[in-house]
Amino acid sequence: QEESFATVNGLRLGSLPTAPVEWDEINHGLGECCLLLYVCASKLRYSFRVFRPLPQADCSHMQRVGNGELLPLSGSFRTTVFSSSFNNALGAL
Repeated sequence: QEESFATVNGLRLGSLPTAPVEWDEINHGLGECCLLLYVCASKLRYSFRVFRPLPQADCSHMQRVGNGELLPLSGSFRTTVFSSSFNNALGAL
């Protein structure tokens, strides 16, 4: 049985114990999602009030409007499992 994942441009956005996905692929996929949100907002002239996307390929961030705090949308198992900033970035996205 083949596992189903959310994908963007063929990049998987998750991993399972039975179907591991490398963090590089997940990071690039999140970067693509960030870029999509950025482009759509630009075309619609939308102004973000709480967080704005900062697409930078596999090193993308969500930036808090107001104080400029950067939340990383990338990482590795070691840095993201216990990272509230990564989880907050996913929630902001």
